[in-house]
Amino acid sequence: MTHERKEQHINRLAFSIQQGAAAYVTDDLTIECPTPQRTGTSTQQRTYANMKARELMNDYVKSQ
Repeated sequence: MTHERKEQHINRLAFSIQQGAAAYVTDDLTIECPTPQRTGTSTQQRTYANMKARELMNDYVKSQ
């Protein structure tokens, strides 16, 4: 997976987390989404989603 493609997945996964989706699903992968942060400012919520998305994607790449 290229760095650019990985970053696209991270951004989309972060959006899915913020929206409260159960999972992020594409043709190539399925990742269960954690519960979104509901307290704090919108910046804190977005930062949490981005942090978790990066963490989950890195774990996925390592497992491949």
